[in-house]
Amino acid sequence: MPRNTVYTYSKKHFNKMYEDKEKQGVIVVSIAQIPNKSQLDQYIEDGFKVEIDLTSAVSLLMVNEESLYQFELYLNTLLGEDTTFIIEENYAEKVLNLFGFIFGKTEAVSLYTTIVSEEVNENSNIKKKEGVAINKVTNLKNDEIEQLYNHLNTNIVGHSDFKKIFIDKVKSFSVFNSIGEHKILSVFLLGPSGVGKTEFAKEIHKFFMGNAPLVKINFGNYSSQDSLNSLIGSPRGYIGSDDGELTRKLQKSDVGIILIDEFEKADKKVFNFFLELLEEGNFTNSLGDVFDLNGYVIVFTSNLNRKSFGEKLPPELRSRFDIKSEFLSLSLEDKEYYLSLKLQQLISKLNIEDKESLMQEIEQATQNTLSRLNNLREINRVLRDEITKRVLN
Repeated sequence: MPRNTVYTYSKKHFNKMYEDKEKQGVIVVSIAQIPNKSQLDQYIEDGFKVEIDLTSAVSLLMVNEESLYQFELYLNTLLGEDTTFIIEENYAEKVLNLFGFIFGKTEAVSLYTTIVSEEVNENSNIKKKEGVAINKVTNLKNDEIEQLYNHLNTNIVGHSDFKKIFIDKVKSFSVFNSIGEHKILSVFLLGPSGVGKTEFAKEIHKFFMGNAPLVKINFGNYSSQDSLNSLIGSPRGYIGSDDGELTRKLQKSDVGIILIDEFEKADKKVFNFFLELLEEGNFTNSLGDVFDLNGYVIVFTSNLNRKSFGEKLPPELRSRFDIKSEFLSLSLEDKEYYLSLKLQQLISKLNIEDKESLMQEIEQATQNTLSRLNNLREINRVLRDEITKRVLN
């Protein structure tokens, strides 16, 4: 089984590294700040990549190795494509000695050479700003659009008709966007929680393998007052932050997709903002900066049903959405497929023997429970509980 890389940093440059990672949308935390897997899952669910610092753990184990077994089990649960491990460079050799089954080599963090270079040139007064290429569906060739379809079919459970409609709309969008007739592809997904609405946007983002987190706005976290200011920034002269959540996240993004969760909780000003954005393809923030979203896909989600959707959103806004689809509860067959897919993904990341037997054991253990589970989040929780119970025993 391939072992992982642990990345090293200089203690002297920690603050600079932390700030640069933060600008990229990467959260740097000590392992002590992640007391359980659910804390890490929350960061990832919010669209962040996470770098976990092992320095404090290795420092402790150097004094007392009695907890090594438990640490190793816990580290295995944290492995994933959205997590990276870092350590202060003085502990590089020790981390390989302690966790040789998990880590096979060390490398300097990617920004380290940049930091050193900045020190060498700190008196030059030369500042460079490099443009970030945005990956968009409008840049895909026909065979790549088919690859996107296959990716969604594999990773999004159920909703077959919707996936076909979406891919057909992507093809149309690419044609008419190229002649300036269709600026933004907008998708509005209705339905109960945990049936794959949010995952749809996340899987498109994963397909493009972006280095920055998905641009995600959740209006469930907004107060009704001044929500537009929170979104795009407050006007000049207002006390407080000048930038908004959307503008801040767009500046870090490298994939042309935006996820807007719980859109029904937005207010009239926000509705009008998106009505204009979907028409024009761009918006101007409170400081006068223009953000061009030509070629972007915006996915709106809501727990409303079709009837409530018609009552809550103004008709002129409803008519602007290119696709309106209701995600229904998953069938038992869909749940079985998702459980098998997710179980395989999780177990493949664990450093354990006889993975096939463990998979079969867990599938049998959850067989009678599956029909009672209402959504994907509940299935995930049951899977994690079953895996943890067997790995720790």
